Amino acid sequence: MLKIFLMLIGFSPLLVLGQTYIGKSKTEVKKELETWKNTNAGLRPVITELGTTTTLSFKDPGQGQVKIVCSFDKRRTCISEKTVTMSDSIRNIYLHAILEKKEYEWIKLNGNQYISRFEDKLMIEIPGDPKNYSVTVYRAEWTKDIYDLLLKK
Repeated sequence: MLKIFLMLIGFSPLLVLGQTYIGKSKTEVKKELETWKNTNAGLRPVITELGTTTTLSFKDPGQGQVKIVCSFDKRRTCISEKTVTMSDSIRNIYLHAILEKKEYEWIKLNGNQYISRFEDKLMIEIPGDPKNYSVTVYRAEWTKDIYDLLLKK
């Protein structure tokens, strides 16, 4: 059913998904976003930079307004990606696409958080606010002890 829905809304916006840019330099991220922007001109994408963030915004007929916000650390390395959508159902499509990346071996901690296997040090967070339709993937700097504590080992 989800695959049919994805086909109905189109695939192009889904090429810009969480955990695509984490670990990359700001220059690499900007270049990839510019390439995406140029191949999806019909969605009228806009890239903005403000301080330590780079944002790609576009409006898709099937999804409404979507924003991908990449945040960078002092070394200009991407440490988080936040996808902001207009509805719970569209946010869940993005979440599902992230969770489908099996190489991270996502583990659900609770109703709004997932963590990857220890080696990847990633966390997904969905806000508890029912009117906030975003999903964020973070690079976590946890130790094995903290990771085990999250898993309640």
